[in-house]
Amino acid sequence: MRSKFQLEVPMLGHLLENDLMMLSAGLEEKKVKSGETVIKEGDFDKEMFLLMSGEVIVRAQEDGEYREVHRITRTGFFGERTLLTGEPRCATCKAVTDSILLKKSKVRENVNASILINCIKHTICSSCA
Repeated sequence: MRSKFQLEVPMLGHLLENDLMMLSAGLEEKKVKSGETVIKEGDFDKEMFLLMSGEVIVRAQEDGEYREVHRITRTGFFGERTLLTGEPRCATCKAVTDSILLKKSKVRENVNASILINCIKHTICSSCA
């Protein structure tokens, strides 16, 4: 049976209970104020975020100017690339409104990374269908 958490976060909806427990281990709630930067382009931190409430704008630098490339709303996610690859951030993410995030700071073991990668792939494939 799917949990309330899975029902609220489509990215996690297809997971088996055991996989959900492994992936959600270490999730921390983070509250941010409107205008607060969550991720800064070029940083090397290793955190991924699920947006539980609020709105986040994603801006990337191009020709010395920042431009909006995406807006993330409730149950959206961001920061996954750096968490999985260790590469620097490719965009800056800033809260548009007061927001509540779930932060995943590290991926434990290859199994955990595999679960996260499958969630991301499932989400991308679902949105393209």
